[in-house]
Order: sequence, then structure tokens, then C-alpha cells
Amino acid sequence: MHIPYLASDDAGACLIVDGKPFLPLGGELHNSAGSDLAHMERVVWPSLRQLGGNFYLSPVYWELMEPEQGKYDFTLVDGIIRQARKEGVRLGLLWFGLWKNGASDYVPQWMKRDHGQYFLFQRGDGKPVYTISPFCAKAVDLDRTAFAALMRHLKETDGEAHTVIVVQVENEIGVWDSDRDYCPAAEAAYCGEIPGDLAEAMSVHGNFEEAFGKRACDVFMSYHYAKAVERITAAGRAEYPLPMYVNAVVERHASRPVGAPDAPVHDIWMRFTPSIDFYSPDIYVPWFGDIVDAYHHAGNPLFIPETGAHKDACSNLIYAVGRHNCFGFAPFAIERLFMEEDPLDPYARRRGFQPDRISALCLKGTYGFLQALWPEIRKAHAEGRIHSYLQQSSDVHHAPGEVERRAKTFEIQSYRFRINYGSPEADEKTPTAAGMIIERGPNEFLFFGVNSSVTIEPREGRTGTVFVSDKWEYRLKEGSLVRGRCLNGDERETTGCSLAPGVFTFRVECF
Repeated sequence: MHIPYLASDDAGACLIVDGKPFLPLGGELHNSAGSDLAHMERVVWPSLRQLGGNFYLSPVYWELMEPEQGKYDFTLVDGIIRQARKEGVRLGLLWFGLWKNGASDYVPQWMKRDHGQYFLFQRGDGKPVYTISPFCAKAVDLDRTAFAALMRHLKETDGEAHTVIVVQVENEIGVWDSDRDYCPAAEAAYCGEIPGDLAEAMSVHGNFEEAFGKRACDVFMSYHYAKAVERITAAGRAEYPLPMYVNAVVERHASRPVGAPDAPVHDIWMRFTPSIDFYSPDIYVPWFGDIVDAYHHAGNPLFIPETGAHKDACSNLIYAVGRHNCFGFAPFAIERLFMEEDPLDPYARRRGFQPDRISALCLKGTYGFLQALWPEIRKAHAEGRIHSYLQQSSDVHHAPGEVERRAKTFEIQSYRFRINYGSPEADEKTPTAAGMIIERGPNEFLFFGVNSSVTIEPREGRTGTVFVSDKWEYRLKEGSLVRGRCLNGDERETTGCSLAPGVFTFRVECF
């Protein structure tokens, strides 16, 4: 049977696992969770079982995999895979190699002690940044060799079972502390003629400042990080070509880490990393919709490997799937949503990591509804019959004594659908308004959303009175949608839902 791969059709991209489309919905484990198999058994898996996800991202730590140079220890990798099989879920592996969150925390100890051979990134004032420079070819070669060993081992041990279905290469590449690398090798490269392949690809010439002006530093670092990542990724693909991607922490443009594979430099990254299948955002900022709108473009489908595990996770997911056919979603530190709080855990009080049962149950419900609806959602995407919305910060305006909610409208068939947002974003308990409307046929619709409702009126230029009829609520039973209450009278008048995500079908008549 074919190994997992990324496919694309009129509906968009999806992962094919064991010959069937697979929608990964689960989460990313906390950074250190996978370093202790006993902790996974005792604490992590019991929490994850309550969420009901089908896919989890777990780190692979280079420093623990290669404690002595050239000697590999796959105990943790094999253990995580074995546990995942027991739980009946798929895995994605995060290669914490040379770069993780802009630093080199996870390189082996024998590399950390030798900054002569494995030299660091330097700021313009000469101060080093605690990350190995992408210009350090020796370090890139060692990462390349170790990553290839990991992929070779995966093929040998998981090539038939396909527990691991996707691999992230490095993690949040880029540096915040400088506009570029100023180490001697970088300085020579920046001041010299731009490389021939870059000059040809971008139809430019001269040095970086002459060729790219204000973009010079960003293009310079993006190009050299991309070239390093391509060397590493290509070696891994040669051993076992699972779908592979890179991720970027997303900030406003002025505070973006330099060199990160973020949307503004996708033209560089996509050109020089042909072994990478897609480029993903890590989203912890309120303007979620703007970010996914920027990341989903020609040649780059939307997969979200890291985001906040908070009250808005369910809302963000509904929008990402409804608007962009997002084919994977994994909030960070996912095990903490259902985990019993440990007062001695130093991370328990960090914002966003506290156990949150309401958010957990909303996310669990959203996962269940999406799995049940996914074939219909994909078909609706292919045929242009789906409409999605998300309330963002700009949609809520506070004034003395009042809150104005900006309405979103859709012109669908003969009708205007006016979206009514529920509680404002300032509400600390209620998910942000989000939803999707699927046209099932003439005058027949499905609504899936949270904290919002729909008012339907005749389309502009038409007259008449709109009447909603045959309205049904749906619930989940053993992974499938089953029809529940028939909603009439007062409940017929408002098509929508509040705290918990909900699914409804209805007909619209116009007299």
C-alpha cells in the first residue's frame, strides 16, 4: 500500500492515508512531553482520550536521538509510535534539529560545546544569538545526516503501518534579534554578488541591497535558510518521502522573525525548497482570519500545526475549514485542555495552558462535527457551494455603554443571509462567532457554527417575505450525524447557536 501522500483536486488538498482521504484533527504535544514515555502513558494519553482526536504532533529531539556523534538512539521515537498505535491515532513528527523557535536548543550537547566548528548567528553589533548560523555548512550537514537517519528508521519500522503520516522539518525558523546574520560568512555573502540561481529566479542582479532594496535582509536570510532546509529535507525524502512541511511563527510585519517561511517571503521559500510540500502558520494572535487568508494561496494549501488551545480554537477551525478547506489542525499543548491541574507544574499557570473544560468540549464537538461533515464540505468546496465567516477584532467596536457588531452578509441563491454575531469577543468564556453555510439544493441549506445566527431576507432587488421551514437540529452518534429535534415556533425564527458548536438544516421559502 502507498505511503501517506498529499493529494489535490477541485476541493483542495488533503492527506491520503492507506488509500483514503484523512482529516487530521487533534493537537500538538507540549515541547517536552515526548521526552518521557512514562509521562506520556500516565498523564498525556489519558487526557487526549477525552478529546477524541485522531492525530497528534510529537517532537523528535536531535540531542536525545544522537547523544554521541554518529550513534543514534530511537527509543523515544519507537515508544511514541508504539503508544500511538495502541491509542488508534496517527502521528506527525516535529524534527527539533538545528532550529527550534529561532534557537538551537535541541542540537546535541557535543555540538553545543563546540562553537568553533558550529558557529552562531551574529547581530550587527557583533553579539552572538543563541542559534547556529545557516551559513555553518558543517552543522547543516550533520542535521542532514541525522534527519536522513530518522527517516530511514521510520521507513524500516513504520513503512507498513503508516502511524506517522507527516513530518515537520525544524520548527519556527528565523531570528528576532537582528535584521540579518552578520557572522563573517554571512557578511561576505551579503556584500557580494547575489547567487546565480536567485538572480535567475527573480530576474535581478547586483548585491542584495541593489537587487532587493528594503526587502534585502529578509530575502537574504530567507534564501539561505531555505537552501539549508532543502538540503536537510531532500536527504530525508530520499530515505522515506512522507509529506513534509515547515512552519512559521506569525506576527505583524514589523516584528516578524527574519528569514522565517512566512507569507511575505513564500515566493523565496517555495522557489528554493522543492522538497517541502506546504508552508504552515503558527497562530497565537487575534487576527486569525487575516493570517489564514494570506497563507492559503496558489501552491500552498492550509495546514495549521500550532495555534492556541483556547476558547476560540473551535471558531478558528470552523472558519479555516469552511473558507480554506484546511486539511489539518493541531492546537499546542493540547493535553492540558483535559489534564488535571498539577499545582507543582511550573507551566500550569502560563496563559493559555490552564485546563479549560469548556474550550475542550467545544473543540471536541467541533472535531466530531467536522469529521462527519467533511465529505460534504469537500464536495461543497469543489462546487462552490460553501460560505464561511469569522468574527475578528475589527468586527467589534466598543463605545460608551454599547457594543456594535458588524454584520457579515452573503448573497446566496435568491436570498441575503445576514450573520448576527453573538456575545462580543471580550467575553472570556464564549467562543468567537464563526460558521459556514452549505447550499444543499435550491432553497435548502446546512448551517454549522458557533456563537452566531443567520437572518434571511430577499436578495437585493427582490421582494417578498422569507419563511424558514423544516428546520432540524443534528447531533453526533458514534461519529455520524443523526437528526435530533425539530425546531419550530420561536426556535425556528433564529437559525444559529450560542456557546456550543451546532449543526442545523433548513428550507427557505419566499412568498
